[in-house]
Amino acid sequence: MSKEGEQVFQKRSLEGFKLSPNKAADLLEQKLGIKFTEKPAVVKLDGRNKLAMIRKGGIAFALASFLKKQKSAGWYDNRYNAYFTQDNDLFVGLHENMHGFAAILNPEIPLQQDLIARAVSNRATGQSFENVDIEKMISIRVFDEGLAHWASLSVARSLPEEYDEEDLNEVENLLLNGERKQSKVSVNIKYMHKEFENLVNGKQAYEQALQMKGAKVMLTAVNAENEMSGALNSVGYFYVYRKIEQLLGNGHSVGAAITELVQHPPTSLKELIDTIS
Repeated sequence: MSKEGEQVFQKRSLEGFKLSPNKAADLLEQKLGIKFTEKPAVVKLDGRNKLAMIRKGGIAFALASFLKKQKSAGWYDNRYNAYFTQDNDLFVGLHENMHGFAAILNPEIPLQQDLIARAVSNRATGQSFENVDIEKMISIRVFDEGLAHWASLSVARSLPEEYDEEDLNEVENLLLNGERKQSKVSVNIKYMHKEFENLVNGKQAYEQALQMKGAKVMLTAVNAENEMSGALNSVGYFYVYRKIEQLLGNGHSVGAAITELVQHPPTSLKELIDTIS
């Protein structure tokens, strides 16, 4: 790991935060047969923990966290190995804790995402930055999102007292064919190819961003993110869906299949499109 990578992945202390039980991580272990070497901490964003954020990271960190939670009910932060949540929603917790499982088992997964963010920031402010493999970063990120979706849906389907099957079908159909329908889940390969093209466009936009200067860098990077926003989820889910199906057919347990995929994630767009074709 590079010196810059080591700095990105230094773990930070949660001293001063009040932590909550991690029911989602327990369910992921029980239902999927995986094993966390270190379960993510759960930090509920109540008054006490918001104050701890300000003390820990200053006003900037608290503001960034506040803005982020306006768009999400929760998020995993690899710097703390923690799941920050507004209301500890179980479904969101399953998704975000799966990000945590992948990050702990294979630190390369969050590292790639951190490095591209740092490269964009440094380029925009005129600082030097380590060369990044944009295609590898996107491919790993697609996998990471897909795995989190697959795990949360799989566990939710094993909890009929908590989740309605038709609601879960709607989520899965949205991922696999772009349509909100509660009927039987189906895959639209044409839709998948279209989403894959959005990943290619996002890659090209990121490459352009790292050749620019000043505010144009950030604006173009935002355009890249917007281009890929849906595809990260849909292509990622389909990739994991197909790969786990193949590994189960070869005799793997669910837990072993997940572990193998996390240890060897896709590093090229070709690996993703080969699964769709």
